[in-house]
Amino acid sequence: MRVGQMAGIFFVTKVLASLTGFVAMVYFARILGSSVLGVYFLVLALIGWLVLFNNLGLSRALNKRVSEGIDREQHILAAFTLYGAAFLVNALLLFLFREWVNAYLGESLVLVVIMLLGVEILLRFVNSVMTGEQLVHANGFLGLLQTIMRVSLQVSAVVLGFGLTGLFFAEIVAIGLAAIVGAVVTVVYFDRNYGLERPTREHYGSLIEYAKFSWLGDMKGKIYQRMDIIVLGFFSPAFLIGIYSICWNIAQFLEIFSKSISTTMFPEMSKLSAEDRTAMLDSHVEDALAYAGLFIIPGFAGAVVLGRGVLNIYGTEFQQGYPILLLLLGGTLVHGYHKQLMNTLDAVDRPDLTFRVNVFFTVANISLNVVLVYLYGWIGAAVATFVSVLAAMLIAFRMLSTLMTFSIPHKQILSQVLSAAIMGSTVAGLARGLNSVGIDTVRLIPVLGLVGVGVLVYLGTLTLVSTEFRRVVADNTPEL
Repeated sequence: MRVGQMAGIFFVTKVLASLTGFVAMVYFARILGSSVLGVYFLVLALIGWLVLFNNLGLSRALNKRVSEGIDREQHILAAFTLYGAAFLVNALLLFLFREWVNAYLGESLVLVVIMLLGVEILLRFVNSVMTGEQLVHANGFLGLLQTIMRVSLQVSAVVLGFGLTGLFFAEIVAIGLAAIVGAVVTVVYFDRNYGLERPTREHYGSLIEYAKFSWLGDMKGKIYQRMDIIVLGFFSPAFLIGIYSICWNIAQFLEIFSKSISTTMFPEMSKLSAEDRTAMLDSHVEDALAYAGLFIIPGFAGAVVLGRGVLNIYGTEFQQGYPILLLLLGGTLVHGYHKQLMNTLDAVDRPDLTFRVNVFFTVANISLNVVLVYLYGWIGAAVATFVSVLAAMLIAFRMLSTLMTFSIPHKQILSQVLSAAIMGSTVAGLARGLNSVGIDTVRLIPVLGLVGVGVLVYLGTLTLVSTEFRRVVADNTPEL
């Protein structure tokens, strides 16, 4: 299967999963309110950090070693034992400091946190093996299944009146079942047979050697997605955290295609690097950069015009997050390109360079978040995210440019910007026309209609102006 097709399948499954989650979150926002969602997202942010401390770069290291195809069984078993040992330590620490944890969250939720941590780690382990085996498309379906199970269970729990507790336990069950299904499908359906071969010190050392650099890459991802929410937990009320988190969800939805590219490209580029096929590797990097902003660029243009209407779907109180949404989308756009550059550095086995970039990003993001959130509240958090990821992207680009001879695909990126500008102008004109005849364009039906028009205009324009886009679509369309 072509890399583009695998990325497309992964993207479609992620979109379906995100749309399912979007509808459910609208329901939860309207029924439970922003304060309850604030606690929910704060717990998820904490879980993200705890998974990071449990993982310490192992998922990326396992992905890399499995993709190389050497001693897979030993590396997998070694990683599993390391994951398990780290979880026991983290669970014990959470229990010992449960009063502090509960005080920070505002609820007695430490046992929920421990259970969520356990199933998240198990799923992370299964996902890493599947990605290393180049089963990214299957991984996408697994994510969709997890989302469907989670949403179904959470909606049922809320309907039955379990509220916040129901949200958490539905999440635990869905993640645990997804991990089990992923493991069974990998072994049975895709016929990946793993023996219980005892790992040696060299296998542990191989994982740790790679992980000692890549752990900060995982931390960078959590800092990018969670640090602002963690800091807001100290300075802001729960309802603002809920609104901010919804803005993050919208921004991350538009980054799905960029993440699909990097996830799909990594094992392929890792293999090319191991085989020293530099010309093909350069071509892959250019392709990744060409389409990293394919949906984020028009998403930003659309948010400028329709952002308040999209937020209003969650409830009137969420409209105040409009400037936050634009700032986070700007950061997401930059991060889409940054992700491809960092992914390539890891694929060519230079985790030492990604480590340096991530050290800078970590220090910059944490420092800016603490200072700017204290001074300017949630606006400061969004600005901190944008500035830190922009600086890190520029540093990563400079480092990768010294190793490879790829070119920036200016033509493809400019065609996307032009198509997005035409789309934005068209949607803005339609919105003004609807408002002039008394139709409120922040209400659900007009917003969905304008979004649909925007998608058609953008893709239609891009197809007309970009021969490269037409070629890529044709090359990756399956033959019937």
